[in-house]
Amino acid sequence: MGIPLSENNIPVTIVSGYANAGKTVLLNHVCENIRSWKIAVIQVGGGFIVNQQPQNAGDDNIVFVYCASGDDILKEMKKLAEQNIDYLLIENAGISNPLALLKIMLHKDKCNAFDAGESYRLDTMVTVIDSFNFIRDYSGIDAIAGNPKQLNSGQASITDILTLQMEYADVIILNKTDLVTASLLNMIRLFVQVTNESAVILESSFGKIHLSNILNTGLFNVCKFNML
Repeated sequence: MGIPLSENNIPVTIVSGYANAGKTVLLNHVCENIRSWKIAVIQVGGGFIVNQQPQNAGDDNIVFVYCASGDDILKEMKKLAEQNIDYLLIENAGISNPLALLKIMLHKDKCNAFDAGESYRLDTMVTVIDSFNFIRDYSGIDAIAGNPKQLNSGQASITDILTLQMEYADVIILNKTDLVTASLLNMIRLFVQVTNESAVILESSFGKIHLSNILNTGLFNVCKFNML
């Protein structure tokens, strides 16, 4: 898949996307179809919901870790690096700015004296989009209704975060294509292309894609993120 696995640096794929877009379903698909690699999966933002727990939780070649916040990620990455894993997948919380994880990957943590760049290589940034609910999610209507103070709090809006998730992606997956019309799907694709001209855009149903599209692709280019 993609470029050869490095003997020194463990490749990392970060998966972002709004709640219920299909991130966990995508990771289940990866875990069910991965061969020969020992992989680790970190979910940020709480444990997996019971009915969404990865189906391969008992597989010796797959290690699952749950982090309540991004502060714990480096500690877990250090432990995983010592377990000789071949690949790391990180599922970002739904309403999370992808830049936070990028900074963790690209900068040394002085408190823990652990430099992620010495053991890991950021390989692919993936964003999963819920095609069926895209217009509702992107407008942020439901989220703002639940938190009306957000508009005046100075915090990033749902729309801002979803836009960042698309802008910083190497691969964007339009999921739930089986639930939308061809015309709506085409509209979403055009919108995504305008938002991120360089991203690879894929279409899927139930998160089913070829693993080589998101694992060990070598698509991430650190030169694009010098501002970090």
